[in-house]
Amino acid sequence: MLPPCFYRVSTKALIAQAGKIVLVMEPDGRWELPGGGLEVGESFTSGLTREIKEELGVNISKVSPKPVYVWTLVDRDPVKGAIPKLVLAFKTSVDSLNFVYNPEESSQIDFFTPEEIKKLNLHPNIQNLAHVLDLKDLD
Repeated sequence: MLPPCFYRVSTKALIAQAGKIVLVMEPDGRWELPGGGLEVGESFTSGLTREIKEELGVNISKVSPKPVYVWTLVDRDPVKGAIPKLVLAFKTSVDSLNFVYNPEESSQIDFFTPEEIKKLNLHPNIQNLAHVLDLKDLD
């Protein structure tokens, strides 16, 4: 368990297309932004690039120089306990929208409007984002 003053840093991709955002369904049935935790020594961009390749099977073509959204939360894991997290969400472009999901990472990939996202079974990592997400921030 991490001490309360340490945060697990997670980078997330905001991939927008026609007024919708890409979400992946985790193996537990909850929807989440693609991306994940940084490995020791990784930059934000290299970690996000690795995660997008693992989860969506595509390459990143562009990442915003700064995160569009930043938030913290405490993820309550039944095995690992309380995990303080810092989440950085970057506007991200990919080289293809022909996603190939990895069954170890997700069971479904789809696009949703901000209103549709609010009605989904969301992973705790993005529950607060659903209420502030504005596609104008991704222009």
